[in-house]
Amino acid sequence: MNTAQIARMLTRARLSTRMGEVTFDILAIVALSVSSGMLLTTLGGVWMFHERVPRVDAITDMEYFGWVYFSFALFALALLIVPLLSLGASASQLGANGRAQRLASLRLVGMTSRQVVGVSLLESLIQTLIGFTVGMGLYLLTLPAWQAVEFTGMRIETAEMLLPWWGVLAALGLQLVISTLATVFGLLKVSISPLGVARKTTPKALRWWRVLVLIGAVVLMWYLSKNWEPENSTYTLISTFAIIIFFVMSISIAGPFFLQTLARPLTKTRSVSRLVAARRIVAYPRAAWRSIAAISLMMLISSLLIFGDILRFDTDNTATAGADGEFVFTTSVFFQDVYYGVIIALSFALILGAVSVLIHQTSDVIDRTDESRALSWVGMPTKKFTISRIWQVFIPLIIMTAISVGLGVIPGLAQGSTPDVEAKMLLIGVIIAGFALTLLAVLFTAPIQRQVLAQHNRKND
Repeated sequence: MNTAQIARMLTRARLSTRMGEVTFDILAIVALSVSSGMLLTTLGGVWMFHERVPRVDAITDMEYFGWVYFSFALFALALLIVPLLSLGASASQLGANGRAQRLASLRLVGMTSRQVVGVSLLESLIQTLIGFTVGMGLYLLTLPAWQAVEFTGMRIETAEMLLPWWGVLAALGLQLVISTLATVFGLLKVSISPLGVARKTTPKALRWWRVLVLIGAVVLMWYLSKNWEPENSTYTLISTFAIIIFFVMSISIAGPFFLQTLARPLTKTRSVSRLVAARRIVAYPRAAWRSIAAISLMMLISSLLIFGDILRFDTDNTATAGADGEFVFTTSVFFQDVYYGVIIALSFALILGAVSVLIHQTSDVIDRTDESRALSWVGMPTKKFTISRIWQVFIPLIIMTAISVGLGVIPGLAQGSTPDVEAKMLLIGVIIAGFALTLLAVLFTAPIQRQVLAQHNRKND
């Protein structure tokens, strides 16, 4: 019997069960569908702005201004590509980690390590193909809706957002590579012995060098904000976007260290729910960060744009037509386009964040089945598990919201700018929406937690 036949047989047996592995499969496909659909849509937007470069130059009557819009589109792609691909990677690791005990059983009945890895890779690749197909369907279905949006006075046509065939293949190849790497790294975290034992490796404590990376990024960001002057040179745009992207990425590097350090004092509590949540954060800070990374980075970007005086609401947007009724490009049109682009990017980030929280917390519920049952047997009420999970997500979210918004103020302090009331209200709205969607995602895991606790079976069954 070859690997493909084994994978098909195991998949058929797994789908006949009521929960656990089936839950993993469904959530993995949902996450891959959302990730693929948004990736194709984002790439379609970049393609649209690339094709519009000559037309934007003609409308604005400014040479190379079309490349400015295209550069902003590339910048949005650079900011969204990490959470987009991370969501797909998390979905693949969700399947790999969830199959650890089953893979250990396969080793016990005589399968080799190569066959076990082959089965896992094949199942993950099939999930990725299904998710990408569904995501592409969502992408095609939503194309007509973009006609309601316009940039530089031109409405988006459906054909403009349609990627060429090689763009679709590139997106598919990227998802397959990410899925393969995520599955392999997920299996590396679990040592599956010939005796059928899945041994999870203990994570090491995080080091302070992560903060040094963030400090270096803060210094660069302060220098950029203090000395930046608007120019049309390609070098200026590339260097500016590179520093901003490095600044955002440094938060991802230092974030887990902050969570581990700041959550440790919270373990000194009489509340069982907060104690369980805080100890899980301290023990697995990277997992806590991954769960809220998309929403935290979205808040950082919002704060950067608002306090950096990029989003303006006080410009006159009435002078957009000439005496003959033809469209006239003004500064207000540019800032209005930037505002629309930011709103679209933030909406994507909110959706990605909510799905990411749902994926990670559902995975955590099922991965901690034995631990949850043990706590239940010693008397922990069922409702306390949901309260503990809310704390487990919202403690990191509150910590990183304060840090992200605080760091986002740096450009404003360097430039001496003060955002208007409308911009501040937008930031508050983004924070409220992020918290609300996160809460809904966590509450969605409550029925799964109750189902896990309701099952009573021996560990060796």
